[in-house]
Amino acid sequence: TDSDFINRTQHCLDSALAGVPGQDVCCQGRIAFQCYRDQYGNPVHVPQLAPMSDILVRSTIEDCARLLQIEDLELMLYGLTHFDMSAKSRSLLRCIVIRQGLYSDEHGPDLDRMFVQCGGYDIDEQVFRENAEYCIESLR
Repeated sequence: TDSDFINRTQHCLDSALAGVPGQDVCCQGRIAFQCYRDQYGNPVHVPQLAPMSDILVRSTIEDCARLLQIEDLELMLYGLTHFDMSAKSRSLLRCIVIRQGLYSDEHGPDLDRMFVQCGGYDIDEQVFRENAEYCIESLR
């Protein structure tokens, strides 16, 4: 996280408001908003989902494989066979989806996150959800 945004925002306000008359509250408000946005970003009150980068996905897979003591060759075979659904491969899949925030024991699969991570916005969401539900049911 960026812990210095407050200092940068204050510095921006101090320098930008120096020449603004005290009675011009509209100008002050616009400057304050601009400084906040420039230093901290757009204030968004609804969390936005973004897909994990490929390197983060790979890192998650490697971390889970290491935790479960899965050798590189075995991991490669899982990738080639699309998971053989052995107990070990199911454990690996579970580790990956939990660490990526795609599943929790409390709430089950998070289809919104899955859509963003796995489907992106390039496919029809309803088709994606139907396919995901089918896959989820086959894993149970």
